[in-house]
Amino acid sequence: MIAEMQKREQLARALMICRTVFDKVGSRWFVSFGALLYFIRDKKMGLPFEQDIDISIMGPCDSKQLIQFMEEWTYKPKNITLNDITKQPMHIGFTSETIPYTIDVFVWINHNGYWWHTYDYYGENKKTPSKYVFKGTPEWAMKGEAWKYVWEEIAGDLYFPFLYGSLLDIWYPGWFVPDRNFGQSKGKIVTVKTCKNLEKELK
Repeated sequence: MIAEMQKREQLARALMICRTVFDKVGSRWFVSFGALLYFIRDKKMGLPFEQDIDISIMGPCDSKQLIQFMEEWTYKPKNITLNDITKQPMHIGFTSETIPYTIDVFVWINHNGYWWHTYDYYGENKKTPSKYVFKGTPEWAMKGEAWKYVWEEIAGDLYFPFLYGSLLDIWYPGWFVPDRNFGQSKGKIVTVKTCKNLEKELK
């Protein structure tokens, strides 16, 4: 019981750090992927939080400022995926020595009617991988103002995507059925060797 309470407090603290840092950076952000699925479905079933904290940032952000603010809260970048042309981060995985939850930050880009994100898909542990796997979500599913959700007082306001149900349908088909193996994502997948011509490649 004590261990469960400690985990809950640590998770609330990690979420508080997310809110504090991303509000300070000033980018449009929201909880996404497995973390979003937990709060929408698994939490109501009394299941523990056992995944990373996934945060989506829509559009460019000041990555140096983001890293600086995260380090002030004990979170340091463990892995970074860079655009090989602009050298701007497209994914940053933050870890802390005092909080057992990784914070994965995905910086999305908008091209040809889709929002796209990428990360170290093949686990190469390189800042510029040999191949980039971009996953696209239809632009319409990302529209609307993110809505505020309060889980624990210490965590404060979290942001969830306005069309969270539609996004979960795309990312995790059949997500509303517990213990079901998800079908293949309905989003697009494009693999490229370089980010040089993304406007043409991402379609």
